[in-house]
Order: sequence, then structure tokens, then C-alpha cells
Amino acid sequence: MTELADLAFLVDELLLEHEVARRAECARQLYLHAYRGADLGPYVSRLLTVESGDPMTMRHTGWSLGVHAYRSGDAELVRVLLAGPHRLSLLALDHRLPVSAGSVGALVDHAAAAATDHDRSLAFTALSRLARAGADVAPLIPLLLEALGARPTGRGYKRVDLDAMARGMLTPFLGPSSPQRADLVAALGRLAAGKDARAKAARLVLAEAHGEGVVTH
Repeated sequence: MTELADLAFLVDELLLEHEVARRAECARQLYLHAYRGADLGPYVSRLLTVESGDPMTMRHTGWSLGVHAYRSGDAELVRVLLAGPHRLSLLALDHRLPVSAGSVGALVDHAAAAATDHDRSLAFTALSRLARAGADVAPLIPLLLEALGARPTGRGYKRVDLDAMARGMLTPFLGPSSPQRADLVAALGRLAAGKDARAKAARLVLAEAHGEGVVTH
């Protein structure tokens, strides 16, 4: 197991050190501290001032703040991170513990306000990861229904298919024990009565729900 430097020392070095490689290593060790459960509360305001042109320094600093925000249930910090230079780091964080309703709400609001399909897909992916870790992401359902039938955008690795993402994320809410199942089936039924791409997507989700192997969170 890696022996980590003192947390307070790492924060000082991260803010005061000029050598890029050393700052990046301080940020990496900071993230390991956070990952192992260290309380970053006393250092949050200082860490939010970290600026660097080095992507690894910013990534690990953002991940550290993200882990702290999720573990402490600090929804306001989640919103601050989503509005600043650590947005992409937070959305890419692979956090595998349940998070608070406030944190989920901040991510859902961010997805709702996303200016592009790409940005919305990043928020969907972040919420999907949290759902697999036990978070209740039911507040996202209206946005998922809205995304049904959306045409893919971009090409190659930049291709975004919000329709496919929405269908995949709605399916767990249709499991037999899901408290959202009845209302969701009714909403999908109303959409499925149409003749457009959204109606077709709704019918696909319903077909999956009435088939075998419906997964749950």
C-alpha cells in the first residue's frame, strides 16, 4: 500500500509548488487520501482555488473534491464543481458508494441545463454510475423520457446517442419491485400511442419491461 504524505503538507505543496510533475503527484496523493476516507473539509476552500494547465493535476484535484462532496452529502459543493473548472473531473469520477438526494439533484439540474447533447450525456453517464452504486436517481426520469427518440449526434468517438442512453437507464425503473414502475409504464404508454421516433422508443422500453431479464439497480 502506498505511504501517503501528510494531508496538510500535500495541500500546501499543491498550492505553492511550481514544478508541474511535483504538483501532479501531490494532487494524485490528495485523491488517494480522499479515496481512503480522509476529511478534506478544512481544505475545500483552498483546493477550489487550485489552477493548473496540467490536466492530471486538475483531474485529481477535482476527483478529490468530488469524493469529499459525495461522501459528506455536500450538494452545494457538487453544484460549485459542476459550474467550474472541475466539471469534467466530477462527471468522470467513478464513485462507488451511495450519495445523497441533494447530490443527485444537483447532477439532474446540471443535465437539465446542459447546452449540448454531449454535455447531457456526460451527466447521464455520471448518474448511471451512481445508480449502479445504489443512488436513487428517480428524479432523472422526466429527462430520460424527454430524451427518448432523440437523434444521435456527432461521429466516431464523439457520437452521442441520448435515445439509447435513456432507454437503457429507464429499464431498471421498470423492474417488478421498482416503486416507479406503475407511473412509468403509464407515462410510456401515453408516449407510445404516438407515431414519431419518441413513440417508437417508448414502445421499445415497454417491450423490454414486459420481456424477461429486466435488471434492477
